[in-house]
Amino acid sequence: MWPLRLTPIPRPDPPVPRPGLLPRLRRYEPERVEAACARALTINTTSYSSLAAILKSGLDRTRPEREPLLPLPPHTNIRGPGYYR
Repeated sequence: MWPLRLTPIPRPDPPVPRPGLLPRLRRYEPERVEAACARALTINTTSYSSLAAILKSGLDRTRPEREPLLPLPPHTNIRGPGYYR
């Protein structure tokens, strides 16, 4: 039998601050930049162009629209509210 090799589990690198990003965003208030970053993360984007587009269009000032929740179809395996009382 050959010797067992234990390899370390790769860990993701911590985010590296981009030195060119902050000077470009100084024209906006810090609260707007934070809101735009939060909005960008909800749509899984981290590029400067997306962040700038969110700020330019004012999407940082609005809440993201959520799809309305549809009622579940009736099914015998779904417990109703009476089950939890």
